[in-house]
Parts: sequence; structure tokens; C-alpha cells
Amino acid sequence: MGRGIKKAGKLKSADFKKLFKRKGLVRLKLSDGDTPTGFVIGLSELFVVTADVKEWHIDGVKVYPLKHVLEIDTGKRTKSIEEILQWHNVIPDENYGWLNIKSYYELFSVLQSKQKTVWIGYKGKAQVGIIKYFDQSVVHSEDFNADGNWMEGVSITPYDDITDVGFDSEYILKLRAFADRDKVKDRKE
Repeated sequence: MGRGIKKAGKLKSADFKKLFKRKGLVRLKLSDGDTPTGFVIGLSELFVVTADVKEWHIDGVKVYPLKHVLEIDTGKRTKSIEEILQWHNVIPDENYGWLNIKSYYELFSVLQSKQKTVWIGYKGKAQVGIIKYFDQSVVHSEDFNADGNWMEGVSITPYDDITDVGFDSEYILKLRAFADRDKVKDRKE
């Protein structure tokens, strides 16, 4: 195993505590094969939250269930990327203290109350939309497709299948604005 890489049997929040305190950069390996990079900005017994890094800038927030995180990479390459980002003043500066990550129920409750458009990753797929309903085991969302059109019906995703929840990314915000284009046009008329 390389330096700076921690493989998981089961990663726990303690594995992220130092990174959270300093808002350190981390590269994760998820159970679905994805390898996102981000600054650790939130932590609970169930989740790690990152300010997602893409193309040398921060692009939204991702919430990862710890049970789907297989590896944490803070090695030499990750540290070099962090140094470059810091040199360019790319550091997390938004305060997400309002984000409640004690449970899925609390997470979806606060995202719904903030009227966030969310990305829900599951089983190698994703859906983007708004939270309509949630309970102790599933979330219901009204989604739009990659063409920016609202879809019929509601998607139901069991919490056990969720690999990541995202919001405030450029992709999500621009696609939502496009999906709502008719609402904006109606207001102008």
C-alpha cells in the first residue's frame, strides 16, 4: 500500500478528523469505482463532506456515505495538487455549517428546506432534481434529464444504494436553470 493511502475494511470518521480540522485535500476511491477529489469540509459518523474539486476549481459540495468510501489518498500527488490549489487561492471559503449530516433524514430535510437541487448517485447512475419526500429509508425526487427537461413521475432511491449526494455544482445549477426556462419566460411575459 502506497504512502498516504488508507485502504478500508470499514473507514470511520476518525480517519478523516485531521483532514477535516485543516480542510485538507483528499482523493477518495468509492465502491462504484469513482475517484473524486475534494477538500474535507464536513464529517459525521455516517458521512464525509467535501468541497468537490474539478478542473482546478471548487465545484459544489459532495456528501459521501462512509460505507461507500474504500480508500483515502492523501499521498504525495494529492499533496502536490493541494499545494497548487492553495497557491492559486483555491480553498473552500463557503460556510456549510447549516448542513446537517447526522442521518440521511436530517441531510435531506435541510437540503429540501434550502430548496437545493441535488445530485443523487446510486449504483453507478445518478439523478438530478429536487427532493419531494423522504422518510427513514428512501428519498423521493422529481428529476430532470441530461437534456434539461423535467421527467414525469418521481424517482425513489433507497438510502442503502446512495453513493453520493451533491449540490451547488456548476452542472447542477446550470441544468436546473435550463430546466426551469419556461417558468422564467412565463414570469417575464
